[in-house]
Amino acid sequence: MMKIGMSTNNFSSEPISDIIRTAKSFDIWNFELWAVNLDKTGEPDNPYTYKNRDVDKAYEEITGAGLHVGVVASGIGLQEEFTADRKQFSEELVHAVEIAHRFGAGVVLHYGVGFFRNSLPDIEKLKLYWQDAIDAAEQYGIKLALENEPIDYTWTPDNMKWLIDQFDSEAFKTNYDATNYFHSSAEAFPYGLMRLKDDIAYVHIKNGMVYEPDYCHEDCWKGNAMTHKYEGKTIYYTEADMGVINNTGLLRMLNSIGYQGICTPEPQHTTHDNACRMLEHDVGFLRSTGYFE
Repeated sequence: MMKIGMSTNNFSSEPISDIIRTAKSFDIWNFELWAVNLDKTGEPDNPYTYKNRDVDKAYEEITGAGLHVGVVASGIGLQEEFTADRKQFSEELVHAVEIAHRFGAGVVLHYGVGFFRNSLPDIEKLKLYWQDAIDAAEQYGIKLALENEPIDYTWTPDNMKWLIDQFDSEAFKTNYDATNYFHSSAEAFPYGLMRLKDDIAYVHIKNGMVYEPDYCHEDCWKGNAMTHKYEGKTIYYTEADMGVINNTGLLRMLNSIGYQGICTPEPQHTTHDNACRMLEHDVGFLRSTGYFE
């Protein structure tokens, strides 16, 4: 059966101790861990790096509470200061793999490094960023899960499949985020799921629609500009079973192909109360399918 996760990044201003209490209130026992929630041990303070963060304390708090880190997130691909420095980027991504090994996590979630939507990535250049981490992940039996994003080359399932195939490694796979594919006007389900079914290491669950002020009334769920077919429109995030994505069918298909990993509801960045309101609905929806522990 699949497992339900919680991203600590949904509560980015809160310490691990508080997020543990929130997770337990939803009966969630698996974390997607982000560095921003770990106590600082020095400077510089970068929200996406584990350097100068108290990993030992987080490990003791999480394991002591009976929870598990299933995914370690590395957001350095979201920051230009790291994508501009290949050596620094590579070292930090390897560090994330080592932390995942420490926690017993099977997945490292990561992001692209500045490649553009409509230009073929330079694989030899990308190896300078990713290959050392892939090698470390192969050693530890961990999978690097690349997030599909509407603003870069991974905006379509076909592009993501091509990129994965270039690295030809069981340690280099994808995080499947159906709503991110909708954000970029690509068909996430069923086509995208079936195209990537052998390469899915992790799943984000959310939903959305094209923003229309007549019926999209909560500004906290208004997201970024959409791309391609919906150029000029804005995405509006919804409950998991209320938007464009057929998450009921998606979860049924994930179950049928034997996916037994973590599915993490992903409310967009908002207040604590709004995130909890969305989580309460979405966790209830996931459990209603009967596919989760």
